Amino acid sequence: MQLKTIGIIHPVMCLKASDSCHTFDIVLDAAFMPAIVGLTPKLSVMITYWDMTSKRDVLMLKPPGSVVDLGVFASRSQNRPNPILQAIAEIVDIAENTLTVTCPEKMDQCPVLDIKPYIPVLDAIKFHH
Repeated sequence: MQLKTIGIIHPVMCLKASDSCHTFDIVLDAAFMPAIVGLTPKLSVMITYWDMTSKRDVLMLKPPGSVVDLGVFASRSQNRPNPILQAIAEIVDIAENTLTVTCPEKMDQCPVLDIKPYIPVLDAIKFHH
């Protein structure tokens, strides 16, 4: 298996040190510029990325608010054997090969693997039990 990164995520400078910086520039490799045709500001997207800070040897953990340990596959932890993560972001601006997005996740300096539009009817599935 071989993964190909399509770009890198850079945090945008916060105005004040006290600000929570959740704005990022996704700088795409020039070869992928045709792939962003159709993306527009205010569109929500799913960003798939490789978390460079994850601990890859964690198999058990105690999630926040939990009193019991869980297997990493039963958690949303960024620490996992293959730290391929997804985040929902909103596009703020598109300039040449750079997408500026806002997102609640911390994604500093992470390689981007894929970008897809977030489509609620497909991505917010309700299962009936």
